[in-house]
This record gives sequence, structure tokens and C-alpha cells, in this order.
Amino acid sequence: MKYIGMIVAMLLLLCLTSMPYGYYELVRYITTVLFFWMALQSFKIGKESLTFSYVAIGVLFQPFFKIVLSKSIWNIAYY
Repeated sequence: MKYIGMIVAMLLLLCLTSMPYGYYELVRYITTVLFFWMALQSFKIGKESLTFSYVAIGVLFQPFFKIVLSKSIWNIAYY
């Protein structure tokens, strides 16, 4: 699971560069699948708080219903 987290981190870091729009859409699909997979794996080993975090991030990244968060919500999440 450590390597999956590193792959997700690299994909998301590449999003900080200038990439084609299709890359960002592909990242949404890949990260959704990987975060839900990591949630399942953490649930199997009994880490419920980590499971909840992975599910929340997976829902945030899911590509089917776009969730738009305002700047004020991101500021609250940041602090």
C-alpha cells in the first residue's frame, strides 16, 4: 500500500505542472480507484479513521459528480 500512496502522490504532484486537460481527467479516475482500494485495505486491517479519510478523498476526487468547493471552504480545510 506504501507504493500505491507514492504513485498517487506523484500523479497529484504532476497536476501542479501544465498538463493537457485529459491528464487531469485521467488522474481523477485513477485516484478515485486507488483511494477506494486503499480504503478497503485499511478497513481490512482495522484502521477505521484512515478508512474514513481515504473514502472522503475518493469521493472528493470522483469524476462522475464534480464537487466544487469555494475558496473559503479550502481555507478552512487548509488551517
